[in-house]
Amino acid sequence: MNDNIDFKGLWQQQNNEAIPDAAGIFKKAAALKTKTRNRYIFAVAILAATIAFILFIWFTSGLQMLTSKIGTTLVIMAIVLAVFSSVQMLLVLPKNNLSMDNSSYLQQLLKLKRRQEFMQKTILSVYFILLTAGLLLYMVEPSSKMSMGSAIAAYSLTIGWIAFGWFYLRPKRIKKQQQEVNDIINKLDTINKQMQA
Repeated sequence: MNDNIDFKGLWQQQNNEAIPDAAGIFKKAAALKTKTRNRYIFAVAILAATIAFILFIWFTSGLQMLTSKIGTTLVIMAIVLAVFSSVQMLLVLPKNNLSMDNSSYLQQLLKLKRRQEFMQKTILSVYFILLTAGLLLYMVEPSSKMSMGSAIAAYSLTIGWIAFGWFYLRPKRIKKQQQEVNDIINKLDTINKQMQA
């Protein structure tokens, strides 16, 4: 049996009650693609501005300790990794091709899902490790000029914010992104099975 079924062509020939709303599913997929693309473009712009700001602080702050320079370098490396990964995700997004058959579109969505899972598990973990190490090393010099209480408070707030991002924000965002992609993949797969039956 041919795996390259043209959903749109067959959909026009089918009864609306026999097959789920394929047009709605393709519309949701296109909306998800646009939302995802805009999210990654926004992330790249913000991260690029953050790198510029960090470099400005580095060159104007007059920090002298090696830990500050290593910390700043680690933070920049984390941000560059995030920018690179975001650009890679933009390249994996499904193309808007109205003549594409369901099998090809489904394969593109599965590729997006695999890339997204790799980014969420591996890249994001490396990002958080580099960012945390960089921030903690960077803070050594400024905190050495503070009172003990202020230094402890500064480190506690920094570690607390990173922990909040890692243990609360990250899982919530991952779950939402996976649910969006999985819903569309499951619906396309259902249509594919119904067309083949």
